[in-house]
Amino acid sequence: MRRFALLVAGLALLAGVAAAVSGGGTQAQARWVITDLGTLGGKRSLAVAIDERGQIVGNSTTANGSQHAFLWEDGDMRDLGTLGGRKSAARAINGRGQIVGASDTRSGREHAFLWQNGKMRDLGTLGGQRSDAGAINDKGQVIGWAETKAKGASGSPLVHAFLWQNGKMRDLGTLGGQRSEALAINEHGQVVGRCDSSSPSTGMEKGWKGRACLWQAGKVINLDPGPLGGGVERMSRAIAINERGEAAVNIDMHDGYTDAFLWRKGGSTRLHSLENGELFWTNALNEQGQVVGTSQDENLDYRPVLWRGRNAMNLGVLPHAGGNWGEAHAINDRGQIVGHSGSHAFLRANGSLTDLGVLPADTFSNAVAINGHDQVAGWSSQSEEPESIGTHAVLWTLKRD
Repeated sequence: MRRFALLVAGLALLAGVAAAVSGGGTQAQARWVITDLGTLGGKRSLAVAIDERGQIVGNSTTANGSQHAFLWEDGDMRDLGTLGGRKSAARAINGRGQIVGASDTRSGREHAFLWQNGKMRDLGTLGGQRSDAGAINDKGQVIGWAETKAKGASGSPLVHAFLWQNGKMRDLGTLGGQRSEALAINEHGQVVGRCDSSSPSTGMEKGWKGRACLWQAGKVINLDPGPLGGGVERMSRAIAINERGEAAVNIDMHDGYTDAFLWRKGGSTRLHSLENGELFWTNALNEQGQVVGTSQDENLDYRPVLWRGRNAMNLGVLPHAGGNWGEAHAINDRGQIVGHSGSHAFLRANGSLTDLGVLPADTFSNAVAINGHDQVAGWSSQSEEPESIGTHAVLWTLKRD
């Protein structure tokens, strides 16, 4: 998926690594150069996504301590402002430079927004008070969740998935239950996420037995593969979809185990963990149906993994990176993967891991998104917590000297 890097916080940092690249009888040194994107006047910033033009969106504190969404391009960080309230947060950017996320309004309610042509537009709600936009395709179709007028048994507003286009927000509905949320969209307008198919529950935090679902052509389709032996209670959600209509599905089971699937028309392929691993999950997939994420190994250490088919490939760890664990966050259509290993951010290409480096004086970094032009977005910090003061959004770019 080009734009929908699900945008996760982990740990990582790096030391620049040079690789020899030969061509035309001469040798050029290729090295990853890290650029500090700065802040909007505050002490912290985080990148969440990057497009094919190298534009980066994220969130930064301002001089007065509030958080605003930003757009970084050509060396400049632009404050996207708010819908009249104190804070805003960017979630995604498409190939046309349109940005979506959520912002406080003047009343203090959080509303989904679309930013384009220098202006932030309020996308409204489904009759309730809050909404949030999580992804946008190149056609300008926006998806997310919004509160409705209806309330659940606990008295809290019910949340439904929405599709916004041509100035209107449409309720995508559920699988017969009360709640739903949309998490990703492709260029065909296929939307995936989670739908409630259970009887009335007591709220999103308790009892929401969501099922992975697909909205297409005005219909909602249950992607949940069904009981996994013994009828174990579980919750599933589809976190990404590619242009072929394949969806990555994660399952959380109430006995503490997890599972994952690659869904395609005609059935699901159950993904395997690393040998004897009990917990694993997916984070992203590309147009070739390659899936990346995390799996425990036989020692119950978390490792970054790649699925090409059913079996998980252990991507290994960076030497001297301060930990025998990691996670893969994003993959592009060239098969390049980014994530973190121990306290270091990495890029995997051509079968090997590269340590990307950290900003001077920092000790941690994390790579969260990659485009198809050797540009990686993430963060660098003195702490493993991305919300720590001093964390800065960064861009890694491959330079050939």
